[in-house]
Amino acid sequence: MKDYSIAKKKYEKEMKRINPRYTFEEYNKVLKYADALNLTPTQYCKMQSLKKTNLVLKDTKLSLQMKAELNKIGGNLNQIAYRLNSNKSVENNEIIFRINELYKKLEEVYNSINSL
Repeated sequence: MKDYSIAKKKYEKEMKRINPRYTFEEYNKVLKYADALNLTPTQYCKMQSLKKTNLVLKDTKLSLQMKAELNKIGGNLNQIAYRLNSNKSVENNEIIFRINELYKKLEEVYNSINSL
């Protein structure tokens, strides 16, 4: 049998090219930012494209629903924290039940995001 591991390693080391297209205004912005960082436009674009960014959702009906649900979950967590920090007696079963409810809601939001 032929050993393809050498060919695979060579293929993985080869440089790949992506050619984005920019409007005149976008190109000038890239030049300005690259110059400010003392980078070439190519280096700047590569750096920007490979950095980790937060997931940004457009304000679609689904994302607005997720934001509303997350706000409710945050409010519920604040209520739990308030009751725990106050001198009022709170039963452990009640806290565990409410935290489990919040966990299930967070899972639903997470699954909604991953299904996009």
